[in-house]
Amino acid sequence: MGVGSAACVVVSVVAGCTVDDGTVEEPVRSAAVGEAIESGGVSIVVQDARVVDSVSYGLRRGRFLVLMVSLQSQREAPFEYGPLDWRMYADDGASLEPVVLGEDDRLSFGTLENGHAASGRIAFDLGEHPARGRVELHAVDGTVEGSWRITEAEVTTAT
Repeated sequence: MGVGSAACVVVSVVAGCTVDDGTVEEPVRSAAVGEAIESGGVSIVVQDARVVDSVSYGLRRGRFLVLMVSLQSQREAPFEYGPLDWRMYADDGASLEPVVLGEDDRLSFGTLENGHAASGRIAFDLGEHPARGRVELHAVDGTVEGSWRITEAEVTTAT
């Protein structure tokens, strides 16, 4: 199985201005891989981002962008999460949904209570699409909790 190296991730979250309809839209804030961002009392970290080029990764074949993410809640209300809350928008205009892989460390579905945490891997089947683009985490109500800029630098193949 080959593992791509040097996928660069820039983390962005929306944080504070009012738009015409009276809703609050927040300006973009950025962080590096490994740095936490806060959104509505939930700390979100992209710990790792890799491009994996494989004959068979998990139960699927193809070329994948694989993210290791963690979430920790410090809010009173429960926070629902799951791998299907994420989307990738490749630089070529493609919109990619996450795929379920047969890995033990994949992000599952759940509800975070105050003080609890969850982590796991999320994968996107890139096919012929570039690994460059943006990955977003959407809340249950459809608002964007965070946006990560992904840049593919190099893909290597292990022998």
